[in-house]
Amino acid sequence: MYGEFLRYEGYSTLILYMLLFLAARKASLSSLKHFPYVLLSASGVALYGIFQHYGLDPFPRDIIRMGWQVAFSTMGNQNFLGTFLVLMLPLSLHYFLTQKKWLGLVSYGILFYCLLASRTNSALVGIVLALAAYFLLVRLWRLKGLFIKNRLLSVIGLSLCLLVLFNLQTGNSTFFEIKQMKMDLDAMMQKSEGYEHAGSNRMFIWVRVLELVKARPLFGYGIENLGHVMEREYHQDIIDFWGTTAYVDKTHNEYLHTAFSAGVPALLAYLIFIGLVLKQGLKSAKVRPDLLPIFAAIVGYLGQAFFNISVVCVAYVFWIFLGLISQTTLSQTKK
Repeated sequence: MYGEFLRYEGYSTLILYMLLFLAARKASLSSLKHFPYVLLSASGVALYGIFQHYGLDPFPRDIIRMGWQVAFSTMGNQNFLGTFLVLMLPLSLHYFLTQKKWLGLVSYGILFYCLLASRTNSALVGIVLALAAYFLLVRLWRLKGLFIKNRLLSVIGLSLCLLVLFNLQTGNSTFFEIKQMKMDLDAMMQKSEGYEHAGSNRMFIWVRVLELVKARPLFGYGIENLGHVMEREYHQDIIDFWGTTAYVDKTHNEYLHTAFSAGVPALLAYLIFIGLVLKQGLKSAKVRPDLLPIFAAIVGYLGQAFFNISVVCVAYVFWIFLGLISQTTLSQTKK
């Protein structure tokens, strides 16, 4: 019965995402006037996460999160919080660079520090891709107004100061995690001994889910069925790997999860849809530079999705952003 409920909930969530996308596609985004409200809200979420990092959580925790030393804020999970911050950080950066408003820089600092406090490697990958896309397009399109030297130096200086501060407080944790990511990547590429432990045991899941997808490539296994199928097909593997029983109900890869749930054709349809949106988004952002950070945020989200799952508390923002950049009736914004 519970499995049936989850499946119905999954279908209704997909419908909600599409409705949000269509509504955002018809919405009127008037330059940057909405950014301050978005940044204030996001900064509040991030501040709560920073308080958690320092052990200042005013709310009681459940038994699962009782001993957590990472920021998870209102999202309930550090990975979900990291994904949310990947979507928000390009907005704060763009707002400061273009508007010379201190709200943008302060918000950027809060969001960036909270991202570090989330200790989420996928978020680090996502934000690197997002910022790379942002500055690459600024350069290609020669948007010289965004390369104001003193503002850019302020952002770089603040980022380095916060990174050093966080690492001094946590025993060089961020650099250690970056090193660990490189080691995991090398292990996966070479398939060396113990490579299935790479990515916090993600490789163990990916290898087996790929085999399941090969067995049913056309239609998949249905929404929210991974835990049951993994238990049925790989019960002994799971015990041998973890030393106990474990309920593996997520692939920790949004694309692989789509292929498992709905089949390879559904994954291809999703990727084609995303590709078309990004193509239109490039055209829209070139006409309306205020859409550029939203485009960059989407690139970051798509990057971190290789290591994460789609969750309602964050995915609705992603689908709204997709709708905003896919608008086809944009006019040049007055500066």
